[in-house]
Amino acid sequence: LPERKARLAEQAQLAENSDEVQVPMEEMERACKFYRDCPYRLSMYEQLKDMDHAMKFCNLTAVNIRNFLMLEILFEVGGQRPECIKNMTIENLMNADTLSTNVEKRVIYISEHKTATTHGLANLIIPLPLFNLLLQYNVNVRAKLAADLDDSFEGLLFVSKDTGEKIQRLDQCCKLFAKVTKMEYNIIPKSFRYLVADLGQRSDDPKIREKLPTHMNHSQSTAQLHYVKEAEKRKEHSEMLTEVWGESKNLPEVAAVEGFEENRAKINAAKKAKLEESAQKKDENFVAGGRKIFSPTERTLIINTFVDVPQSNLKQADYDKAVEESEEFRQMVDSHRDQGKPASKVFQQVANSFRASRRK
Repeated sequence: LPERKARLAEQAQLAENSDEVQVPMEEMERACKFYRDCPYRLSMYEQLKDMDHAMKFCNLTAVNIRNFLMLEILFEVGGQRPECIKNMTIENLMNADTLSTNVEKRVIYISEHKTATTHGLANLIIPLPLFNLLLQYNVNVRAKLAADLDDSFEGLLFVSKDTGEKIQRLDQCCKLFAKVTKMEYNIIPKSFRYLVADLGQRSDDPKIREKLPTHMNHSQSTAQLHYVKEAEKRKEHSEMLTEVWGESKNLPEVAAVEGFEENRAKINAAKKAKLEESAQKKDENFVAGGRKIFSPTERTLIINTFVDVPQSNLKQADYDKAVEESEEFRQMVDSHRDQGKPASKVFQQVANSFRASRRK
């Protein structure tokens, strides 16, 4: 964990543009406040009251509607994991419970997620208008995405176009959110979870600090360790230090050094080049043998390819999907098959490498 934190910090320092780093919490909070009542969102609800009309006359496709509704769930449930959305079935939707608060809501229960065995069902709490749109989508839009869908109660609610298989990533939802909110940073599904966990741990209410993480299906210690971002910890550190130690306010002004930004850019560019050269040398000096089947670059590719897979044991279906969709991953697989390995052995070696990365 300390190595991972150091690596993430280094990536942020060496990033050449905002799209290469995760969004700061202040910017994510701004974007979420804007999105909640923005004209685009409200107009989509108006258009989707009649989904057939929207697809015929409003230039909205089945994929557009699916992506918008997945984004809506991701936004409304905030702290829940994206696999809860990807794994949602028709049965889950139809068995939602009513929750009467100031705004009437529905609770969708999801059992297929990362911490189900330790923290139980994930509760997706959404407003009634969104729930009714999901019911409309299930009746009028879902079947238009792919032929031969599983229409039983066990069928997935959200599926890929043409293939009818499970959605692998929520990238398009995040890009839609970034476009609507004019976000320049890198948005990932966890960005919402990071923000909710961070706001929860900054709350003045001890009940929220203690219990909200559990409702998000992890512990308070996990929230503080993984989801409260380093920038917020630094800010909190500074505020606490000021309170107990004070701060220097009356120092004479000192002029800034000219060319600072240019010099910093040169230093970081040189460091980045050195890291890339080091990585290339590790690959060039790598000799396969024993348990070391894949080079460092290949191991990184395996981790990144299956980053959204919730379980530690790689399934054949996930592997086949990656071979089909990722040209870079397919080239790596082909290079190992060209060494005379049977396809089943390559899959097993990839699965072993993936499982080993999840233990770290």
